[in-house]
Amino acid sequence: MSLLNSKNLKKVYRYTKALGISRTLVKICGRLRTAKYIGYFLFLNFSKKHNDVAIIGCGQFAFSTIGYFIKKYSKHNIKYCYDTNSEAAKSFSEFYRCQNVSSIDTILKDKNIKFVYVASNHYTHTQYATEALKNGKFVHIEKPISVSPEQFEKLLKEIKPNIKKTAIGYNRPFSEAIKAIDLRIKDNQLPLSISSTICGHKIPPSHWYRNREEGTRICENIGHWIDMSVHLMNARGAYPNIFDISILQADESEIDDNLAISISTDKNDIISIFLTSREEPFEGINEEIVLQSGNITAKIDDFRSIQIWNDTNYWKKEIFSQRCRTQKMYTPTYERFFPRFQ
Repeated sequence: MSLLNSKNLKKVYRYTKALGISRTLVKICGRLRTAKYIGYFLFLNFSKKHNDVAIIGCGQFAFSTIGYFIKKYSKHNIKYCYDTNSEAAKSFSEFYRCQNVSSIDTILKDKNIKFVYVASNHYTHTQYATEALKNGKFVHIEKPISVSPEQFEKLLKEIKPNIKKTAIGYNRPFSEAIKAIDLRIKDNQLPLSISSTICGHKIPPSHWYRNREEGTRICENIGHWIDMSVHLMNARGAYPNIFDISILQADESEIDDNLAISISTDKNDIISIFLTSREEPFEGINEEIVLQSGNITAKIDDFRSIQIWNDTNYWKKEIFSQRCRTQKMYTPTYERFFPRFQ
């Protein structure tokens, strides 16, 4: 990746406006994987009291999001990292100054490790999370938590007795925008109309996402907006018993791209999720969400702003941090690590 062209410089400028300078620098380093000394300066003044975090999976998301927020916003330090890709693990360990281990057994057997973040290839999430929970760790599982019903059943058996030790990486409900909606529809028991339009990444046929064992784009990406819709159903205080689901694809040979999903429920809800990914969006995923419930109408623009109409009242807020729905989601503290389960 070269930054010495107008297109990439423009992208850096826009990311800086949306994410701030330090996070943009970390995202660049995550792509380049060659600027380890920037990490020394970015996190130089942050003293850590607890050396008790391990990262499994050292890809771009772990590098630019999970690692960044642990280092910048918590009193915890990353002790270990692990990835089957030795180069990814090496660059991550150098940037975040942690120990690159050759086996997850080192992580599981270390009693000083309290928090384990699972951000590896999708089909391994269930395996690693299950092992970590069995060893008494607090576990953050990035989406998707499973890629098959069999995996999910296996994971669920381990999660149930460890519900307060488990966090899931679906981040939309943690955003300021969704929290603002939650407050206004809480326990109103009214039907929901939710429309989500997403311009997603264009994923080439050779990308590892396309491996059959990794699941489909439905669980890999669209799960975010399914999770958000389910969260809002719970917020309004009435969860459906019946879901009627239909899916329409633009190309039958490409069943999980360029599609529309429609969901209706026995609570008179109507949910639509539209994903288009014909070309790579310049600033990454772009999304627009419109919701209506009773007198409440809300519109979220790429999580950069939200407008809410409540009968004759109007409220609008600009949100600085577009991509990181909340720093607290990735901060390993016992009080904040599992807000959705408390």
